[in-house]
Amino acid sequence: MRKFLLLLLLSSSSFAQTAEKVFDEKTTPPAPDYNNPFNWAALPDKKDFADMVPTECAIKDAQATAGADVFFIYPTIFTRKPTNAYYWNADVNDSILNKEIDESTIRYQATIFNAAGRVYIPRYRQAHIRSYFTKDKLSAQKAFEVAYTDVRKAFQYYLDHYNNGRPIIIAGHSQGTKHAVRLLTEFFDSSPLREKLVAAYLIGGDVRVTNYEMLRPCSDSTATGCYVSWRTYSTDYKPHKYSANDEPLVCTNPLTWRNDTIYAPRSLNKGAVLRDYDKVIDQACDAQVDKSLLRINKPYIRGRAFLRIKNYHKVDYDLFYMNVRMNAITRVNAFLQKEKR
Repeated sequence: MRKFLLLLLLSSSSFAQTAEKVFDEKTTPPAPDYNNPFNWAALPDKKDFADMVPTECAIKDAQATAGADVFFIYPTIFTRKPTNAYYWNADVNDSILNKEIDESTIRYQATIFNAAGRVYIPRYRQAHIRSYFTKDKLSAQKAFEVAYTDVRKAFQYYLDHYNNGRPIIIAGHSQGTKHAVRLLTEFFDSSPLREKLVAAYLIGGDVRVTNYEMLRPCSDSTATGCYVSWRTYSTDYKPHKYSANDEPLVCTNPLTWRNDTIYAPRSLNKGAVLRDYDKVIDQACDAQVDKSLLRINKPYIRGRAFLRIKNYHKVDYDLFYMNVRMNAITRVNAFLQKEKR
């Protein structure tokens, strides 16, 4: 439990720091070649962390027979001080970082979707955490652009070599959601490919209705061709403002899959997966949409009495692991039924 509490504390701490180096393309890591399976953290036909399922979860990995695909974009794991020349963007050949990615976000987030679709996860030159806090906005912008260039290239490779016209779920978290929002704009919003979108799970990031011309937030648990989004905080968290432009952000309640403000009791929570990956914690927390935020009371987990967390960003997915897992299956089934008509 101490490790889990530490992760939550880190998610709430400030990483603000002054950049010591200006972005320089000459010290950008080599671009990944997505023809090489090594540059995919997960592919359906290779053994990887995305194949894992918690021991206490009755819904097993179904990638071999799934009728849809999942393209997952992981969040910022590149938070440590670089040990090489690559200051702004991660090197996909960094074995230590890749291990951290696999054992954290792939295991605790991406595995949610392996019962609904075949999981594809590209390794990409993610921007360092400092990119969110530095005063050097131009360097940060360039770092994010490098990261998105990889995501876009990987998705195009996926379309050209793996998709074969199958329905698609797009999922991301934090920095992954930042890139997923842009990917949806470029490939789905005003494109025929929109007809193949099961749903997008844009979690832990700023998502506005005005991001898209055609795509809209999902209205319920079975809607398809739409997106869901939330950012999780305690009931007493007081944000400085709800978004950069005070424009309301999309917020979905993952216990009801609606965007209204009706309170959802923890009895609707089908299970969280936190520190012990193999344990599913039933009725872990409640949830209620409050303007642009998803509010929860203190989770019912071991060590609850000692929790002082206000920002649950690290576990946006984890707290609702089983609800998201079941919902992804529901939306794929609804999509496939529509295709039969």
